[in-house]
This record gives sequence, C-alpha cells and structure tokens, in this order.
Amino acid sequence: MHASLKLSPEKFPAALRQRVKAAHHGSLPDTEFLLGQLPVLSDRLAGLLLPVWYAALARPENAPNYNIETGGNLLNLQRAVAGYHGVFSAAQAGMIESGAVPDIWGRLVPWVFEFEALAYHIPDLSIDDEELANLWLAMLRVGNRTMAELKSVPGTITILARVWKYLIERRHLQPLRKVAADLAICTTISNAPPSVIVVPNAEFDELFAAIGGNYNVFADLVNLHLHLTLPSEASMRNEDDLAIAKIALDFVIQRFSPNAALREALLASQHGFIEAFTKVVSLARPPFDRKGRVQVVLSILMEAFADPQEEQLRGRSHLYFARSVKAGLVETLDKLLNGPRTPQLDRELRSLIEGLLPRLTIYHSVLSELGPRRAVLSLPDSHPLSPVVNGFRVELEQALRHYDAYSTRSRLRACAEGTCPKILQPSLLKSCGGCGITLYCSVACQKRHWRAVHRRTCVDLHEIHSASVSRFGARNLSFMRFLIKAAFKENKDALSDEFVRFLDGTQPRTNDAVRRVVVPIILFEFEGATPVHILSIQADTIPWLPIPSAYVELAQQYPGRIFLHLFVQRILVLHRDSSVEKTKEEVKMTKKYLHRHIFPFYVSGRCAELYQLLRQSRGGVLQSLLDATMDEMMLGSY
Repeated sequence: MHASLKLSPEKFPAALRQRVKAAHHGSLPDTEFLLGQLPVLSDRLAGLLLPVWYAALARPENAPNYNIETGGNLLNLQRAVAGYHGVFSAAQAGMIESGAVPDIWGRLVPWVFEFEALAYHIPDLSIDDEELANLWLAMLRVGNRTMAELKSVPGTITILARVWKYLIERRHLQPLRKVAADLAICTTISNAPPSVIVVPNAEFDELFAAIGGNYNVFADLVNLHLHLTLPSEASMRNEDDLAIAKIALDFVIQRFSPNAALREALLASQHGFIEAFTKVVSLARPPFDRKGRVQVVLSILMEAFADPQEEQLRGRSHLYFARSVKAGLVETLDKLLNGPRTPQLDRELRSLIEGLLPRLTIYHSVLSELGPRRAVLSLPDSHPLSPVVNGFRVELEQALRHYDAYSTRSRLRACAEGTCPKILQPSLLKSCGGCGITLYCSVACQKRHWRAVHRRTCVDLHEIHSASVSRFGARNLSFMRFLIKAAFKENKDALSDEFVRFLDGTQPRTNDAVRRVVVPIILFEFEGATPVHILSIQADTIPWLPIPSAYVELAQQYPGRIFLHLFVQRILVLHRDSSVEKTKEEVKMTKKYLHRHIFPFYVSGRCAELYQLLRQSRGGVLQSLLDATMDEMMLGSY
C-alpha cells in the first residue's frame, strides 16, 4: 500500500482527530460528516483524508449475491458511496499521488460496477459516462508506467471504452488524446510487428461490449476518432503526432478482412472511413512512419477497393475508390513512389497500380476523378516501377478517350415493342412507369408489348434494374454499355467469325416439330477499359450464368433479336502480402469474384430481319449482310 494511503491521525486538529479515527474504522456517521466538511477544510487536511476514503472503499461482495436489505451490506454500500465522492473530490483537487492510483483504482472499479448494478433500485447511485470521464481524467494524471499497472485491474478497459465513446461523441479533442493514449496502453501489445494482432481478442471483445456490442456504433467511433485526431500534413513533425490517430486503426487493421460485419459497418459509416484511411496512408509514410506500417495500412485500403464475396455492399468498390481519389490517393501514391522504398512497399504499390487501378477505369464515376489527375503519377525511367506506372498511364489515357467520346455521344434507343422499327433519342421515348427501363415510341406500342409479354416481366425487370442501379449507378451502367459498343466495333472481325460458328451450330433441323428458342449471348471480359478477351458467342444454357426468367421470356416472345450480352469484370482477391503464393483453394475462390452485369439489347426490328436472313442462309454468309447485322445490333444498346 502506498504511503499516502496510511492514516496519520496525529496530523489532524484535536476537534477532528477522533472522528477521523472512527471513520477510518468504519463509522458511517463520521465518514459522512468528514465528507460534508471538505468544502471548509484546508487543502492540507483534505489531502490527509485520502486514507479514510480508501478505507471506505473496501471491496464489496460479488454483485449477484449483494443484498442491500442486509444491514451490514447497506452500511458498506453507504460508506462506499461516501468514499467514492471523497476520492472524486481529492482527484479533482490533484491530491492523489501517482503511486497511490493503482491501489485506489483497484478498490474503486468494483464499486463503480456495483453502483451501476444497483442503480435500478437506487437511482442516486447511477454514474453516467460524463461522470466516468471526469473521474478518469481527474484521477489518472499518471504516466505510462502506472497505466501499465492499472491494465491488470478487471473492468479498466470497459470504463476506458465508455469514456472514449463519450469524448468522441462530444468532440472533446484534448481529453480524447489523453484517454486514447491510456486505452492504447491497456489494450495493445506494444512494439508488435505488423504480423502480430496488435489488440488481442480478449481486449477487443471487452472494448466492443462496453460500447454496446454494435458494429455500426463502433465503426462510427473509429471513423470519428480518425477525423478528430489526424493532424494536417503541414503540422506533422514526427510519428508521435500520428500515434493518437493510429490507435483507432489498431482496433480494426487486422480484423478488416476476416470480420465481414465490421468491414461493412466501417464502409457504410457516414463519417467517411475511406477518406480517413486515405489520409492515414498519406501521413503514415517516411519520415513519419518509423515502424514501416504504411504498406499494411495501404493494403487495407486496397481491400476496400476489391469487393468481397460475402459483403452486403458488394459492387460498390468504385464508390470507395472515387472517394479515395478525391481525398488525395493519387497524390499520395506519387509521394510513396518517389520517396524511400522497401521491397514490401514496392509489392503493394505494384499490386495496386498494375492489378487494381486498371479494373476500376470502367467506371464513369472513377474516370471523372482520375481525369484531372492524369499527369500526377510520374517516375524516371530508372525507377523499378516505371514500367508499371507508364503502363497504367497508357491504359488511363485510352479509358479517358472513351470517357470523352461518351460525353459527346449521340444516344439512340429502340422501341421495346418487338415489331416496331423505330430508333429514337431517349428524350423522344417514354419509359414504362412500372419497371422504368423499357422504352416505347407510342402508347400503342406500349399496349401491344404489355399484352404480349411485359405484364409478366415488368416486376422482375424492375427488381433487376433497381439492384444494378443501386450498386453501380445509372451513369456507370450506361458507360459500360458504351464500352461494349466500342469493343463491338473494334473487334468486329473476331465477333463475325464467332457469329458464323454460332449460326452454323444452331441451324434448325427440318424434322424439328417444335424448336426451342436459342438466345445468343455475347460475353465480354474486361480488366480495364478495353476487353482482354471476348468469349465465344454461346446459347442461353450456361451453367454458371442463370439468365433471369424475365429476359428469357422476352427472348422467347421475340426470337429474332440478339437479346443479351454479358459484361464480365474480374476483381481478383487482393492479399495483404502479395508475395505469398496462392493455394489451389484460393485460386478456386478467386474465380468466384466476378461481377456479372446482364444488359438487354433493345435493338431494332431491322436487326431481327437481318438475323432471320442470316439464320436462313445456306452455303455461306455474305460478309456485307453480317456487317449490317452487327452494326444494327449495337444501335440503341446503351
């Protein structure tokens, strides 16, 4: 026991000496009397009463067995209440020596939880988070060495977590810095290498339970903590300026990938996880990053751009990336590329620039952010990553040419009624009020189409369209169709050959009584703004592609149309350590990371006629007829 917690009755005046002794030996009236005298006592005498308050905080029985109706227990409870207020007063006055804090804290914490357990019956015992924060900040003006001792007191992390939550929600920045540093000492493994879990599961679980066990609440706290504590680059002097902000990262950095619920909550938080993490990457670099953690932080940000299979927000990686670019990602990459390098950092940068960035250039929303920054990334030819950066810049320029062409395009769409030959500007067509995507040139066409097929497919088409728009955005979907049209034109010869093979393989036999409708499907595989592969034209029986029944029924109603194309974008699994060789199981899982975008071809009646002529041809197909069909197919496709 610390020397300041030993009673010295001889130091009190005679009028108080007996009351002090009695209170120290358990007298409730004398304890409460001394508590009432604190406002009129000198600082010296008030400080000498600390042993009395310490004695009043003798450990209670376990809360489940604590019966306040028992006389002795009620007396202990009342003395503990007086002791709590006495310690609180001494702490606020700065009368507690740092060496005495562990002893007092060891007795105080069980009573805090005891008061909360009994507050339902005795409301005056309630201690809210504001009072807990004031208690902690007043009492624990201690150094890291003492904090390490407090870490072993059960319940300390719970109290600290509640104080942390309170200060963040109230935006109290200065005390937050102190509490965050204390929380780091109590929850993290100091000087842990990147491969070690910085916050062990037991400590994380206690912290998570203390803030309510809700991932959305926890994610908001982490993001707010980052936004409140991240310094500006101009004010950064060393890693210590970043340390308080990085404490929140320790809670999530090694749980981001395996914990889908946490990941989703962080990304969905209104407080901008992507923007905060982008800033962390910008600041967590040499000379501010002595521990070499920038590549770990960068890899987490990269994982946010690669859609996981289990995530509810799957398909929105382009939104995260565009926000990151807007927050300064490209400028940060340029600084990392031109700054001090390590082999691991080079691997992460290569994976990002070579493996991920090109795949995101299919999004109109991404290109609108990358366009103004096209000249930022620049490396000398001698740099090892120069070929990677230059390769991406070439791909980006090509994507931006598509972007510019899309902005000045002349859009045409065909009337959805299968026999109507009209192709008009979208502004001259009217959309169905139910699904919102089928377009008609007139009320008469809409009625014919409704009676024939649309009444059975309208609801399904609306659901398909709504799901696609909510994930990718209407403009992005339109831009993807534009890319398909460009790819169609640039690869017409190869597609013509595929088309001929398809027609030869699907010619109806004369003895077919009833021929099942065959829907041609053209598959484009994109890893950037241009297709890396155009898969074979296939019929509508593809094991891994269940075509929505609404599309199949439309195709059966109008068999003369080239009805679908499939747009495939690969987003491969990104591993934190790209040097680790992938196992066969990982490769198998990687194949599941595909985005499948199915778009109907609303092409003209003329296309149907040409297609029928092609199917009826015997002994060869005229190239001019085939070219005309291919051109007609793409009208009104986006």
